[in-house]
Amino acid sequence: MDIKPLDTEDDDCAAPREIESLMSAELGTIEADRLDILATLVDVWEATSRDRSAVSAPGAAH
Repeated sequence: MDIKPLDTEDDDCAAPREIESLMSAELGTIEADRLDILATLVDVWEATSRDRSAVSAPGAAH
């Protein structure tokens, strides 16, 4: 299993496509574990992406 952090927007775009392909995975399988991990990585990416956007937004307090 080659899962890595989502470091780029390309990674963030690819992850949901893979998540979609894994949605029918049966619990307890490697695919279900992969789905869980990828979903967690996307959640973290989106949370930190919002934080980065807020800091770099014009007029944002620094």
